[in-house]
Amino acid sequence: MFLIPSLPKQLNFSDPVAYEGGGFGMQCIDMNNDGYPDIVTSSGIIWINDGNGEFPNYWYLNDTDGFYPIIVDDFNRDDYMDVYYYGAGGLTLGLGNGLGNFNKSYYPQQWFYDYISADINSDGYPDIIGISMLFENPNYDTTSYFAFVINDGSGHLNDTTLGGYLTGYFQKIAHSDVDNDGDSDILIISHPAVTPNGAFGLDGLAVFMNNGEGNFTECEQYPANIYFSVYFPKFIYSSDFNNDSFTDIAVLGDMGGAVTLNIGNGYFGSDADTANIREFWGAENYAPFTGGDFNGDNWIDLAVSGYGIPFEPQSPREYIIKENYHSYFNSSNSYYDTLGNEILIFADAAVDLNNDGCLDLIHSGTGVYITLSTDITPSVDDYLDLPREFILYQNYPNPFNPITTINYQVPVNGLVLLKVYDLLGREIAILVNEVQSTGIHTVNFDASNLPSGVYIYSLRSNDFMQNKKMTLLK
Repeated sequence: MFLIPSLPKQLNFSDPVAYEGGGFGMQCIDMNNDGYPDIVTSSGIIWINDGNGEFPNYWYLNDTDGFYPIIVDDFNRDDYMDVYYYGAGGLTLGLGNGLGNFNKSYYPQQWFYDYISADINSDGYPDIIGISMLFENPNYDTTSYFAFVINDGSGHLNDTTLGGYLTGYFQKIAHSDVDNDGDSDILIISHPAVTPNGAFGLDGLAVFMNNGEGNFTECEQYPANIYFSVYFPKFIYSSDFNNDSFTDIAVLGDMGGAVTLNIGNGYFGSDADTANIREFWGAENYAPFTGGDFNGDNWIDLAVSGYGIPFEPQSPREYIIKENYHSYFNSSNSYYDTLGNEILIFADAAVDLNNDGCLDLIHSGTGVYITLSTDITPSVDDYLDLPREFILYQNYPNPFNPITTINYQVPVNGLVLLKVYDLLGREIAILVNEVQSTGIHTVNFDASNLPSGVYIYSLRSNDFMQNKKMTLLK
């Protein structure tokens, strides 16, 4: 039986191990289908995991530009991961064979300075969405836009289509289904630009709502000083921080960070609504942040990088783990991951590299640095054995390939139904359909015969019903 600790587990990290490569972009995904996440960097080096969180071998892309992101996805749905990056021939799509070889196509007519992959038109194939400048003139009248290129299903990207635009300097792009309608909405961090009448454009977050067909007819703007108390935001991370099944948003800027909770249907609380805002201290240095359940209590924590000891510009770059106590973040002074002077962090991730159930920290900059999480198993005295409410926990790992674990808590004896659906509402699997007793239960879901994509798992018992999303990446 899977037990839920009553207190967060003790965090403990090894000393960082450095590898060559790095760059502004990085993703951690299984590239050779051996079940272990590898590290793909925009420098062109792809480090292959040996299963123990060590990387003795690598593949190499010889034409990448390390100052742009690198995207990994299965664009032609052949179960082998592909790459999209900026290289010598412009933006490049390389279709992989799982052995380190990539069949490349070049798209010099496309020009994005930040880009992501997502299935924009809900056809089952990942598309590319990016941000760029539409025009700029000496009067600082600046318009930024986001656009997308549709994947035809064979790994070929069609012409660029304009998605939306605003006055301001777009900085970062991300995607998430903030309104729970089954499609990817676009999240963009923007800096202000002076308009012709002297007013400022957006400094904060823009949320472009997808109607399910790749059309973005609605845009909600959240100025940073009203909705986030963060000036000049630079980085964004989205997750369900308060376990209510809605995607929340965290941003980090020059003067700290904040989480704003989703109040339903993709709308977010403001500073005036203090019940939906969670502020946290940011780093002293320009650096990204990431999230995950680091302490095993089923709440999403934040790992904020760029700290120094003793808060001096030339001191080591480090992480602080902001532990989530029921959607409130502590101000812990626990430092992890001492890197040494002059080490910059441009991209980071939290991934279980060695399949021990603990999230490790990986980041890319002037090299690749791996910090393994170790020995966070609590004692028997730390467990709860008397559940008092229904809880459906986030599956782990997530994303997964091809097996993931789902845990749920039942406070009273009764019929329990746990099902898996695709985004069209079609039933994929029945995992549980039986009377179960009070306690914490666990079930494994094997998606070996399913294509990559987002799936919904739904728990029903008595009058309780809750849905959560999980992502299969092959």
